[in-house]
Parts: sequence; structure tokens; C-alpha cells
Amino acid sequence: MWDRSNDDVSRARDRAIKYYRSIKRIKCPAFSKEIRVSPEWFSHIERKDDKHRRTNEEIYMRYLCFLSLEKILCNMALYQEYKALLEDIEVERWWQFVKEQKAVQYYAFVGIVQNWDDKHRIRVVLREVYGWEKIDFVSVMPARKMKWYNNFFWPEE
Repeated sequence: MWDRSNDDVSRARDRAIKYYRSIKRIKCPAFSKEIRVSPEWFSHIERKDDKHRRTNEEIYMRYLCFLSLEKILCNMALYQEYKALLEDIEVERWWQFVKEQKAVQYYAFVGIVQNWDDKHRIRVVLREVYGWEKIDFVSVMPARKMKWYNNFFWPEE
């Protein structure tokens, strides 16, 4: 695997920002609600968590995968993976942010996107919090990272 330069990453980031501004909401046939794409995804693409930054190659690949987001979600009538669990979600109560335990459902779509000379599998993860009127975009990644049958929903990073 080769290492991408910062110029490649910044050009891919600029393309992704331009694309994000054009699509803020996506209608997917698998859900009756619209999918909201918020700017929070930028931090997830560039960082694993608060202390660890991803490599330039990984950041570059995730930005390129993000450019196919609408193509994948608009053409998929069924999700491929599903996970439900209880999570602590930060919500606003009486002008303060507090953590509450909510039921959360994660959906993953895996789509094949044809580029000029190659086909790529891309995985898109969405989140729906019980009681909220929206579905949020969470992550996008190349599906080649996945360990399909060993680790059911989340790839090890």
C-alpha cells in the first residue's frame, strides 16, 4: 500500500465537502424517513477516536467512498446488516446536554460501485435512535476491510 501525500488528501477532502453541500439529505427506498448527512462525519473519516488519526491512505479512500454515498443509498431497497443495542446518547434537556440511554439501531449497506476500470465494494453505516424522527449517516468505508463472517458487524480497526 502506498502512502498518499497531503495534497491528494486535501483535494479529496475538497471534493467531498463540495459533494456534501449538494446532498445534505438522501431519500433511500429502504426507509420511509430521509437520511440526514451531518458534518460530524468529517471527524470520523479523519480520526478513529479523539487520540488516534487515520493514515493518509485510509482517509483518502474514505473520502472517495463518500462520493458514492448517494449512488449506493438511492439504489438499495434492503440493508445487508442490522444491529440493535442500548447506547448512551447525548440529548438536550432543559438547556443542558445530558447522557440518556436509548435504543439504537444500526443499518449497513454494502454496494458495488463501478469506476473507470475497476469495481469497488463500499459499506455505508446508518444510525436510527428510537424516538427520533431522523436517520443519521455514521460512516463509510471500503468493504475490503471487512471480515465478513468472523466479525459480524464492525471491522476491527
